[in-house]
Amino acid sequence: MLCEYSDFQDCEDIMDLEIIADRRRRFAHVKPIVSINPKLGKIVIFQTTYDLAKKKVRLGDFEYVQCLLDKEDLSHFFIRPCKINDEGAKKVTLSGRTRIIVAKLLLERLGYAADETKQFPVSWNRDAKALEVDLKAPLKN
Repeated sequence: MLCEYSDFQDCEDIMDLEIIADRRRRFAHVKPIVSINPKLGKIVIFQTTYDLAKKKVRLGDFEYVQCLLDKEDLSHFFIRPCKINDEGAKKVTLSGRTRIIVAKLLLERLGYAADETKQFPVSWNRDAKALEVDLKAPLKN
C-alpha cells in the first residue's frame, strides 16, 4: 500500500513499522542538551540549545563563545555567547543544524574522561549569562 504524506501515521497503525533513529539524537529536538565527545574534545550544541542561548543573550546569531568553569564545582561548566574580540572567544563551527566547539582544554581542566560520547542537560544560568551544563546528570540513552 502506498501512503500519502499526511497518511503516515495511519500506515504505521495498519502495518507493523518501526522507525529507525540514532539513539544519540533522541533528545536533540526536544529539550536543550549538549553532546560531549571526550576523545575529540568537542562539544556539540544542538539547535534547541543554540536557540535558547540566542533568545536569552539577544545577540542574534552568534559565532563565538566563552567556555567558563566554576573553580569550586567542576561538575558544571558554562558556555557564554560572545563576540570575536572578547577574551577567550572560541569559534563555533556550524555543521548542519548543530554547532561544534573544540574544547579539549576545558574538558582536561574539568578532569572529564568518558569512554563514549554522552549527552547532558542544559539550562540557562541568569547570573553567568550562559548555558550551564551539569556533568553529574548525563541523559540515559
